[in-house]
Amino acid sequence: MAFDSGMVAAVANDLNRQLSGGKIEKIFFPEKDEINIVIRSLGKSRRLLITTGSNCPRVCITSAVKENPSTPPMFCMLLRKHLQGGRLTEVRQIGFDRVLEFRFTGDDEMGFTSEKYLYVEIMGRNSNTVFCDGQHKVLACFRTTDISSSSSRALLPGMKYTLPPAQDKLNPLETNYDEFSAFIDGADREMPACKFLIDRFQGLASLTAREIVFRAAGDCDISVGEIDVRALADEMSAYAQIIKSGGYSPCLMYKKDEDCPFEYSFFEIKQYGAYAKCERLETVSEVIDTYFSVRDRNERKRQHFNDISTMLKNSEARLKKKISLQKNELLDSEKAEECKLCGDLIIQEIHRIHRGDEFIDAIDYTREDMPNVRVKLDSRLTPSQNAQKYYKEYSKKKAAKIMLAKQIELAEQELMYIASVYDSLMRAETDDELNEIREELSEWGYGKKMSSCLKKQHKKKKFKIQTVVTPNGYKLLIGKNNLQNDYITTVLGEKNDYWFHIKNYPGSHVVMVTGGEEPPSEDFTFAAETAAKNSKADEHSLVAVDYTLIRYVRKPAGAKPGFVVYDKYWTAYVKT
Repeated sequence: MAFDSGMVAAVANDLNRQLSGGKIEKIFFPEKDEINIVIRSLGKSRRLLITTGSNCPRVCITSAVKENPSTPPMFCMLLRKHLQGGRLTEVRQIGFDRVLEFRFTGDDEMGFTSEKYLYVEIMGRNSNTVFCDGQHKVLACFRTTDISSSSSRALLPGMKYTLPPAQDKLNPLETNYDEFSAFIDGADREMPACKFLIDRFQGLASLTAREIVFRAAGDCDISVGEIDVRALADEMSAYAQIIKSGGYSPCLMYKKDEDCPFEYSFFEIKQYGAYAKCERLETVSEVIDTYFSVRDRNERKRQHFNDISTMLKNSEARLKKKISLQKNELLDSEKAEECKLCGDLIIQEIHRIHRGDEFIDAIDYTREDMPNVRVKLDSRLTPSQNAQKYYKEYSKKKAAKIMLAKQIELAEQELMYIASVYDSLMRAETDDELNEIREELSEWGYGKKMSSCLKKQHKKKKFKIQTVVTPNGYKLLIGKNNLQNDYITTVLGEKNDYWFHIKNYPGSHVVMVTGGEEPPSEDFTFAAETAAKNSKADEHSLVAVDYTLIRYVRKPAGAKPGFVVYDKYWTAYVKT
């Protein structure tokens, strides 16, 4: 929902109830267009958030505490000078516009009581915050405008503050039935009723207009010609009464089976019916703060996910290219025996070779058919030097064959490790789990730039491990990433606990804590199915899950996180 005039009225009502008369304790500017004012009222310190950036401007009481820049901007220093130690006297909405006026009182430099005003204009990309003295003269503002850049009004320090130009629309709080009926009679009959409300009435967001139409007709998409005028007028009157009486019902709207709200409002939303659920909260500020906190958290999570995913995909592409080149070199190293044969044939026929010859035809007596082989020579070298050249090439290719085989094996192991990290990433649900993946990758030399995103902290000794219970009450520990896999396998698990992992796929380590007992077969099946579900295996397929006692699971020295070896084990086949 847009921050419309109705929401501004609800916010003003909420702030007056919670902050009016409060003392200004601290003022911060955590971001360029964001003000945090800590106000002590009703025996409690609350943080007032004012943000007028182009991305979702809003005003509310917030519980979020952000890191502040080491050097505050001049606007912040000016507010601290005039407001800190003073009191917030009143918060009011100007008319039925998206403008809030904060009135402060305090002592000036001479000790006299003075008033200051802070105007917050919530108008999309044109949002602004203007600080004025007691005579409403502008002291400072986020965005200054002069006559050359704006034909509507000028906002410059020293000038008188003027409100944004009024729209040629009706105030829904002051419109009676006769006026409403006259306007709707002159409207295009094919026009959607919700568009009519938005075009004719001041401060209505699309969500609010659709809700009013839905309550009047049971259909958001009905046209002006189809809707009952009296019913629509009554719902407009009911909407106005909510604002006039302060009878707000702050709520968040969630889609089914989702924990991220997709709408917020100051009154109950009914238009989504059974497709959404409504959560009511105590205050409007709580609704706004919750909505944007969840949204920002999900946005950060998406950004972090994309950063890690891009880095993993780039590493995977680099490794695949490296393996391809190494395999081509390995094919070339297979010619080592040919080089040795050429050297041997040169020694065999050295009495017939003269310096300057470009080739020699020799018989290969090592083969039964004794074929004639032509050996290419370097005319600049002696026969002996030509033989030595082939022997050196033989030694080089032989050594390369051994080293390339090792390098290819290491690269393929690294590919498997990246696949395991990517599997953990796809199943990560919280910021902590994403940060654990970042920490793991940073420690092992991947994405070194990522280390700057992690706050300096001591190495974690404990993780938030997911646990479930088997049908007979045995606890299962589930690792969500490689660091957690190592932790539950090498730290939490006892030697007689059972360890499960899907065969030939990246996935979670699952430990069944048994306390030395032998669980029933259904618990083994449950644990194996849990390991299969927390893996990269295809859904609804029959997969193999290895399981064994932890005493048989070993982590090689220097191995990457999540990598273990085991010898004695059993295999169960379960469906994911």
